[in-house]
Amino acid sequence: MFKFFLAVLALLILSSCVSYQYDDVESSLLYLEADRFFSEESIAETYLYAEQLYDKPETIREVVNLFYLGKLYEEGVGRPVNYRKAMDLYRRAADEGFPKAYNEIGNLYRFGLGVEQDYNQALAWYLKAAEMNHDFALYNLGVFYEEGYGVDVDYARAFEFFQRSAALNNKFAYNQLGEFYRRGLVSTDFETAFRMYEKSFALGYEGAEDNLALMYLMGWGVPVNYMKAYDIFSKNADTSEFAREYLEKMNKLYVNMALNGSLEQKHRLGWMYWKGKGAEKNPTAAFALISEASALGTCDVVNDLGALYWLGVGTEQDFEKAVALFRQAIDKDENCLTAKSDLGIALITGSGVRQDVGRGLELLNSAAEAGLARAQFLLAYYHFHGIYRVPIDDELARKWLAKAVENAYENQDAMNKLMEEMKKSGSI
Repeated sequence: MFKFFLAVLALLILSSCVSYQYDDVESSLLYLEADRFFSEESIAETYLYAEQLYDKPETIREVVNLFYLGKLYEEGVGRPVNYRKAMDLYRRAADEGFPKAYNEIGNLYRFGLGVEQDYNQALAWYLKAAEMNHDFALYNLGVFYEEGYGVDVDYARAFEFFQRSAALNNKFAYNQLGEFYRRGLVSTDFETAFRMYEKSFALGYEGAEDNLALMYLMGWGVPVNYMKAYDIFSKNADTSEFAREYLEKMNKLYVNMALNGSLEQKHRLGWMYWKGKGAEKNPTAAFALISEASALGTCDVVNDLGALYWLGVGTEQDFEKAVALFRQAIDKDENCLTAKSDLGIALITGSGVRQDVGRGLELLNSAAEAGLARAQFLLAYYHFHGIYRVPIDDELARKWLAKAVENAYENQDAMNKLMEEMKKSGSI
């Protein structure tokens, strides 16, 4: 369908060569066919928008043609930038009552492009488009009243315009509503602010994701989540100054936390450095922080320290120390499922301890029955392959694999591989 609209627009541009006598129109045709500037969705949306306003095909053809020729001159696509020609083309479309053209004329006056900057003129053109419920014009009016461009600052009116624009699914308007709720410009409501940012990002405004990260960092409207905040900021740091600034702040926060934080904070930060979730991987820092935090004596931090020794993360691999720490974690809390699972693996494989498959399976089963997806997957794996003298049992393998899937075991690749192996063997 979009290809059809592209073809239609290309024909329209060709037909305009005689009527408007602007040179280089052929290059715009090639440009549009290459889809290097205007998306097919944008072109189709504009054409359908015009169809809703006008009955006559020739009027639809004319306004769409004029509008996009104006955009080509405004953006300098296939020809030098020429704001005056763009203004002339937009005015011709505006003479036909086309709201998109009203909004573009407002933009040219607002930024002084090809004309003397004139906020009053911009406001007048935005209002004309807004009267016809044009979402970007409504958004622009919101910005004018928020910032005081040619009018007194009026947050209530700005908020109203942003609401009307958002009701038409304008992604920027949703972000501004989030700003208003977060900053308390009308009323403070962090949860609603978060939802507005989410909606803006879902509609395609990437800047809203940085605002979501800020909400996670500060715990506004959602629980504090350094990992999500850090991951978003680090992902966007190359293209967003806001993200770069907050990424630097978070790294400084982490340094301060490592030096002066509570043992709980040091454990959390060490885990993040270990996993590379919410922080850049740093095995040395992970081991140092988790070692220090182990003074807490809780099963999770003691077991994490054991896991670092088991894997050799930030330290030399030492199975015996790992096993001792797994046992210590279970002594601290007999319901410490990860420690049961880890000690079970050690006993089954005979790593750092004398092999005891029966006791190892007992521990793995205890953790699996309590819902630990990793233990469920390992039982499926061991019973299917029959390794380490674990008896082959397809029924148990199927049972535990199904449980691991149900509980969303995080190692999806390993789970998919086992599933394929079981399918090939006819076990499932």
